Amino acid sequence: MPTLSGKILFFDLELTGHHVEYLYHVIKYRIYHPKVPEFVLVTHPDFLDHLRELEIPKDWHLNGVTIIHPSQMEMQGLLEINSLVKRAKAEFVILNRIVRENHVEQCCLMVINGYQFAIGSQLGRNLPCHIRGILFNPFG
Repeated sequence: MPTLSGKILFFDLELTGHHVEYLYHVIKYRIYHPKVPEFVLVTHPDFLDHLRELEIPKDWHLNGVTIIHPSQMEMQGLLEINSLVKRAKAEFVILNRIVRENHVEQCCLMVINGYQFAIGSQLGRNLPCHIRGILFNPFG
């Protein structure tokens, strides 16, 4: 793994299916690999309630993991958007703000599928970090 000096951000605002479980494993990885740079998780405001249902060490938040949520106003704004492309761009506005505020070096979109147009837009090209992501079912 290349040596990184900056923070690594994981972005996932969903709560259903595998989303909480994936981030649970990201947190556990950071706990057991303290030399890895700090992880910043951008999650749905209800994420912590779901995380508590899993067997996570009590002091996980003291081990280089920071969780940030969009504001209530930002979340409400996302709920009012009916277009997937427009929602992805709105989420990228939130992502851009958090990346800049936290001096993030790398960003991992936990499900990159819906962000492909946003990544290619001016907003995505101006994101001041490297973007990575998980593409699910690319041929389906």
